[in-house]
Amino acid sequence: ADGGRKDHPRVRFAIRGVSLLGCGFAALGKRGREQGGEVPDFDLRLLVFFGAGEIVADELVLSSALGIGNGPDMSSPMNINANYLEAEATSIGSIYIRDYDSLTVRRASTLGGIIDIKAGGDLEIAKAESTAPLLTGLNDGDMDYFTEDNIVIGYIDAGNADIDLNTGDSVLTTPDPDIDIIADEITIISGGTIGSGNANSDTAMDTDVNNLTAIAQNDVVIDEVNDLVIGEVTSVNGDIYMNVGGNLTQDGDASADIVSQGDVNLNIGGSMGDAANPIDTDVENLHVDGEGPIYIDEKDDISIDSQTDLLIGFLSADHVDLYTDYSINTPNFNVPNFSVNSVTAYAGNDIYL
Repeated sequence: ADGGRKDHPRVRFAIRGVSLLGCGFAALGKRGREQGGEVPDFDLRLLVFFGAGEIVADELVLSSALGIGNGPDMSSPMNINANYLEAEATSIGSIYIRDYDSLTVRRASTLGGIIDIKAGGDLEIAKAESTAPLLTGLNDGDMDYFTEDNIVIGYIDAGNADIDLNTGDSVLTTPDPDIDIIADEITIISGGTIGSGNANSDTAMDTDVNNLTAIAQNDVVIDEVNDLVIGEVTSVNGDIYMNVGGNLTQDGDASADIVSQGDVNLNIGGSMGDAANPIDTDVENLHVDGEGPIYIDEKDDISIDSQTDLLIGFLSADHVDLYTDYSINTPNFNVPNFSVNSVTAYAGNDIYL
């Protein structure tokens, strides 16, 4: 296709068929590019893709009943070099895409199938959905997104499935107050930040998930609407900002749940930890505002301040500093609620320890 013709600056290919062994399409796109024109678009609607080659396009639309990429040997993704992508598996299939440069996913959807997209540059997910599978147990609807650069999220809905986000730079969101991610469990590994601003800003990572693991080199900014179970929330060199609409609990393992040498800022609608499984922390400065008691097992020293009453269910540390303009209290006077070597406590009202 001559993508350089002035009267036809862009060419859109529409192909209908049963299967595609994706060889030879790279030449079509490259030819238009080499002649100085725009890269053509492709609109491919097939039964199944066996991505053995490369598709080059500006805007690429892929629609398949039985899956995109990952051919008969389950190891061959669909290789593309596109700026914009729309991909759907309309029946029981999954989507496996590898792009060599930056990519904007305008839409990706499956009926319970897996969505696995990796990019060589920035990866923007405008909308991705995995709805209820046609056949129970055939696919799990998990999603996996990877790049060495930034991931920018508009809206991802995995239903009751899991999401993995892995990036060498930051995981960011489009600036709006709406939910960004829906899933059962989400794991985010970031070489930069996760979200930005603070937990009340439109650039926070707004989630509706059950379980969270978030590890970043810099700030972690999460706004969760309901209860949340954390495996690990770590900021190596930055701060942590988290809103949790209900209770914040941990997954029951012995490793640290919250780790930061900066400031940790939590706003919790319920309790933090519980008597059986306190939140294991390795932090220095914790600011917590909450409706319920806090249960914390700190590795070393900790400073805790609050703009609400501090209700101590259990607190273990070497030394602890407590500060609030309100009261410091405990929900149960018959149970020891401190295991510390030393404590400094300041309150604007009563202190009961």
